[in-house]
Amino acid sequence: MMPLVIFMHGALLDKDSRPLAALTDLLTGKGAAVLSFDFFGHGESGGDLEDMTIDHWLSDIEAVLAYARSLPWVSEIAFAAHSQGALAASLAAGRHPDEVRAMVLYAPAAVIADIGRTGRMPNGSFDPARIPDRIPFFNRTIKGEYFRRAGRLRVYETAKNYRGPVCIFQGTGDRLVPVRYARRYQEVYEDAKLVLYEDEDHMFHAHRDEAAGIAAGFLLKNI
Repeated sequence: MMPLVIFMHGALLDKDSRPLAALTDLLTGKGAAVLSFDFFGHGESGGDLEDMTIDHWLSDIEAVLAYARSLPWVSEIAFAAHSQGALAASLAAGRHPDEVRAMVLYAPAAVIADIGRTGRMPNGSFDPARIPDRIPFFNRTIKGEYFRRAGRLRVYETAKNYRGPVCIFQGTGDRLVPVRYARRYQEVYEDAKLVLYEDEDHMFHAHRDEAAGIAAGFLLKNI
């Protein structure tokens, strides 16, 4: 028997993307297994990214979690997630609080729910009362349904149902996910550690290895 850590990447990334990939050797070298997958519309998974919603990602997590539970050699299950994947992980853990032993969240993007309610994006804006059919999404386009559904999320009300240990990483220079979202997560969780990196960006370029070491140590201690 061994513990399993499920990796969840961010939007416009894939299962092999950093900062999560930096954790792999640190975990597997110490007796934990790692499961990485591509979310709907990303990497090798089916679906058109333009059709993506958070609900698709939550359905993906449900399927992966069910698969992980079916493996006879898995003892405990933990999550390690980045950005939109971390938002989805926090919601999934809140829905299944007894099935997740520990969780690492890099720059959890609860800002997505606020964008759906306010229409204010890092690279533009829209009228939340009249969300257009399609919206520019960085270098891609996404359907307005993504933000309609995101605006209905009750992120912290769901996330707080999870009472296990959480380690949150956040860069103060992150222009996509402001630091206040990480602080809010720390407030709602019963057992949360927040690691802040001054002037660090959304991908943790300057502190990737350091963060990976802390994250791996946290997970191995708690699973």
